[in-house]
Amino acid sequence: MAMRTIFTELIIDAPIEKVWAALSDFSQYATWNPFIIYAKGTLQPGKKISVIVKAPGEKPRLFKPKIIKVTEGKEFRWLGKMLLPGVFDVEHIFCLSSVEENKTKFVHNEHFKGLLVPLLWGRLEWSTLAGFKKMNKALKDLCEQTDE
Repeated sequence: MAMRTIFTELIIDAPIEKVWAALSDFSQYATWNPFIIYAKGTLQPGKKISVIVKAPGEKPRLFKPKIIKVTEGKEFRWLGKMLLPGVFDVEHIFCLSSVEENKTKFVHNEHFKGLLVPLLWGRLEWSTLAGFKKMNKALKDLCEQTDE
């Protein structure tokens, strides 16, 4: 089965708690997130959520992935499937780690598995990576704002 990964990371000049608060609050995604423009649901393993993803150059797409892992304050993952399992499965991963007192490393990646991955990869890789970069920058900008 074909597998591909998109991987990004960046340092955010803000405490991990502030970054986690922004990243885990789905109700606010529409106000700051240019890639995942809508998210609704409970951040709890086994729960299905609804997300609308708008990758650059693509139409918005609705997905209903299942939360598969939550480590409070550090990481969450969801798994989406198109059609049947093994055809096109996508695991989306958000991971935070404290670098220093007020610096957080944000790792944002996605694993693609399934029969359709080789056929869709050329277009997917570019648009998804561009979307990740836009979201990462927006999260950094949001979290680095001072509350004055």
